[in-house]
Formats: sequence, structure tokens, C-alpha cells
Amino acid sequence: MYYPRYYIKAKPMRMTIKGQVTIPAPIRRKLALGPGDTVQFVEDGDKVVVLKAPSATPDAKRARFEAALDRFIGSASDSEWTADQILDATRGPERRH
Repeated sequence: MYYPRYYIKAKPMRMTIKGQVTIPAPIRRKLALGPGDTVQFVEDGDKVVVLKAPSATPDAKRARFEAALDRFIGSASDSEWTADQILDATRGPERRH
């Protein structure tokens, strides 16, 4: 079994039918992960490494919001967009769930 130089031993986790797994609490603490944070999965041979994804800067978040707002102003009542499409445009698809 592969162990990096520093590792946190955690019990094996079972994957759900939807492909979800729980990140063990010691690893969440080590990576300072909380609700709404995003992670990246990096393939390394026959292993997968979980990394905390960098969060968007406040300026980037504001620019994305303003760009989405410009598209919606005056068109909410006649829009053919679904609620999920609106959430993706304003928050980003990774934040929907």
C-alpha cells in the first residue's frame, strides 16, 4: 500500500451510488476544508490525490456576478433559462450542490 511521507491514517470510506465519498474529518481539518469549499482530484499513476482548490478572489467573484447580472437585467420575466442555469451563471456550476 502506498503511503506518502506524511499521511493521516483513516478508515476506508464506501462510495455511494452517486459516486460520493465522505472526506474523513482529520483530512478536512488538515486541509482546512469546510462547507462550500471545492477540491481537485489529481491522478498520479494508480493513485488519486485530493487537493484543496484555490478559491476565487473577491474581484473575480464580483466580476462573474456583474457579468451574470448584465445578462439578466430586464429579462427575468421572459427568460427561458432554468433555475440551475441561473445559479450556474451567478455562482458557478461547482457551487450548485
